Amino acid sequence: MKMIVKVINDNGLEQIKAFLIKHHASGGTDLERHILESWGYDAEYEMSNGRPPCIHLRSWEAIDGCARDFLITNEGIDTREIDNGDGK
Repeated sequence: MKMIVKVINDNGLEQIKAFLIKHHASGGTDLERHILESWGYDAEYEMSNGRPPCIHLRSWEAIDGCARDFLITNEGIDTREIDNGDGK
């Protein structure tokens, strides 16, 4: 059976990076690709549960101590068709 999934693309990772540089307590000094992809997976999880493609910055992670949500724009999301492997 074919399934449609939404994934965060390179544009989305750049959006996440810009947000974290501005708001994360680390100032974005540790934003290697695998770190950005981890944040992207969080947004993909949100979408898989029918919610908007958001990442959540907790208060203790934020430079100003305020929790924040960041919504990735449509340009940062790709849609893919995958086979779930059930042979249908």
